[in-house]
Amino acid sequence: MASNSIFSLLAIFFLLISLSSAISDETIKNAAEVLSNSGYHSMSLTLPLISQPLISTFTSVTLFTPSDFSFSLTTGQPSLSLLQYHFCPRFYSFADLQSLSYGFQLPTLLPNFSLNITSSVFDDDVSINGVKISSSAVFDDGFFAIFAIDRFFNPNFTVETLASSPSLSPIPSLSQCSGFTPGDGVYGDASAALRSRGYSLMAAFLDLQVTQFYDDDDDKVITVFAPTDAAMEVGLPGNYSNWRSIFLRHVVGCELSWSDLVGFGEGFSVPTFLKGFMINVNHSDKDSAYSLMINGDVSVDFPEFYRNDKIVVHGLSGILVVHEKSGREVRRGAYSPSNHVEF
Repeated sequence: MASNSIFSLLAIFFLLISLSSAISDETIKNAAEVLSNSGYHSMSLTLPLISQPLISTFTSVTLFTPSDFSFSLTTGQPSLSLLQYHFCPRFYSFADLQSLSYGFQLPTLLPNFSLNITSSVFDDDVSINGVKISSSAVFDDGFFAIFAIDRFFNPNFTVETLASSPSLSPIPSLSQCSGFTPGDGVYGDASAALRSRGYSLMAAFLDLQVTQFYDDDDDKVITVFAPTDAAMEVGLPGNYSNWRSIFLRHVVGCELSWSDLVGFGEGFSVPTFLKGFMINVNHSDKDSAYSLMINGDVSVDFPEFYRNDKIVVHGLSGILVVHEKSGREVRRGAYSPSNHVEF
């Protein structure tokens, strides 16, 4: 009997804790008032009506609210399922969202549907499903956050949608990608980022060679595909004079963001700074829209881990080298000691 009484008391205790920490009616009232004062009248009227069935049991929630104009474009009141798609069952600050990598999926209150981060961790802005969100929360009490968006999210959105849309993800033409150009450039921050993430050998090459590529005031951008130190230590040829060519074949003379790479068609090729050596982009066999292979057998393991207005860096699983396939045919891919051909 005593044990049953204790169990009942504990159950009541934890129930009271859960109820006290859930999003309260007072919080909903305050949020609706702030929405109205901020010009989001449609959501300010909608939120109190749907809060009880949707978010009253959650301890933290993030809402992305479309503008009044977006509401006016819908036929009648937006469906409950569409509204569910704009609620995440946890609290996100703007800094939290900004730290999420491209392709990260945010859970929503619509079962089996997620929102997709479509911005890079190096972007100042944050976009979700290709829609930019406000950098300042309309409402934020540490448990319930509301961010403004200019249109409703599309529940049928996929990262393939973004990649295939010229207006959202422009793909550079081959004419934008150039070879070696003398000059002076400074990439110290990129080198530091490479070293901090296990790409110190590529950082050393960057310090020694890319600093000669462009003038500081040049508006050109380069993209570096960086193998890890482990891959470099195995794959570097014994002849030091050939090390420079290893680096040059991993550098492209234009800006290739992760969204660009995802959007390229199968077998898309761009020239590198090593004359005659191409980088080919292929989609892997994995069931993922952002699993890519470079030159057939080298995966992009750490996409766009550094980016500024001069350089974009993607981490690779291995070194891009030349393999002898036949007397006149050459395949470019990952390092293999048995068939490595030095330049």
